[in-house]
Amino acid sequence: MDPSFVFSSTVFLTLLLGIGLFFFVRASTKERIEVRQFVIDEKAEVLLPRIQSYFRDRAYQVISVNPDNQRVTLEGMVAASLFLAVLLTLLAIAGLACLALVFAFLWPNTGPFWFLLVAIAPVAPWFYWQGAQRKEQVILEVAVDSPSNATILKVTGHRDELLSLAKTLEPEG
Repeated sequence: MDPSFVFSSTVFLTLLLGIGLFFFVRASTKERIEVRQFVIDEKAEVLLPRIQSYFRDRAYQVISVNPDNQRVTLEGMVAASLFLAVLLTLLAIAGLACLALVFAFLWPNTGPFWFLLVAIAPVAPWFYWQGAQRKEQVILEVAVDSPSNATILKVTGHRDELLSLAKTLEPEG
């Protein structure tokens, strides 16, 4: 196989790795807002205090109540994940080391200069930590299903918050 083909394809794939790493770090701070609907066999008078207690325990505060359409808006601070910050650091170190290795092969007379790229790896978790800690809103809408008398809870909020709420609302047993 032609060595120039191997070399150019390696450089191309390494540049794709660098671009992918950049967008992965950038996407780590993206808001993941979803809407989820829960049908619960509890009366709203029993369910609402339980939901209110759940969000109070998670440091959310009520910022608005609209009784006309039975809508409550809560706001709370979302914390950054230490695990994700460490993972981003390790990925940035590995990705930048690979990029430096390819550049060192590209320009061998520059010596180990390219491995200084690894020194910018701490920017990834710093960027994540700055963007991930933010105020988020959760919107609750309550309705009653007439035929079954079940409570329909429509929740708009961060995906992770909705997953945690779903575990809380699951019937015990």
